Amino acid sequence: MVNDTLNTMLLLDKLPIGITVLNPNLEIEYANPLALKIMGLKEHQTIGKLVSDPQWLLVDIFHEPLPLEKYPAVQVLHNKTAIDNFEFGIYNPEKNDYTWLLSNAYPDLNKHGEVTQIIVTFTNVSNQKEVIPFEQIVHNANDIVVVTKAEQLRNGGPEIIYVNKAFSTLTKFSEEEALGNTPRMLQGPKPAVK
Repeated sequence: MVNDTLNTMLLLDKLPIGITVLNPNLEIEYANPLALKIMGLKEHQTIGKLVSDPQWLLVDIFHEPLPLEKYPAVQVLHNKTAIDNFEFGIYNPEKNDYTWLLSNAYPDLNKHGEVTQIIVTFTNVSNQKEVIPFEQIVHNANDIVVVTKAEQLRNGGPEIIYVNKAFSTLTKFSEEEALGNTPRMLQGPKPAVK
């Protein structure tokens, strides 16, 4: 049988998820150590703060600023229903970057159906959101990629401003030979690509 003197605070402090508890004024009353770590904040920077505080920089999955009315705690307060698996990014000042969270939020209702607390739990999913830079994808592609300026040069063709690794491998022209030249460099009696 479970010990009747279960230490709830110890349990909350040791859980492997971030937990915050907010009052109906959307003021943070509690944040467990993992929540503080994930947010990159200290307890004194968090407890007593409103979710509308300018220090909270939240973005949606498209990296667009998240409107206050879309914050999980705000939705729970207004709808009085739980939110499950809400994904967003929160700016972490320690990392100078966004931490991506998968969040659940639940209302604690009194007998009159009024929200007395909002419990928000979240898990850091940043590792699953790792972005591979577009340039890295293009540079390492197996197909030739040539980027030119839109304007024409005097000698009849747009100026090459970028070529990827595959261009050099397949044409045997170096990047230095291609940059500043035009795609016409690939024309001639001998085919450039073998």
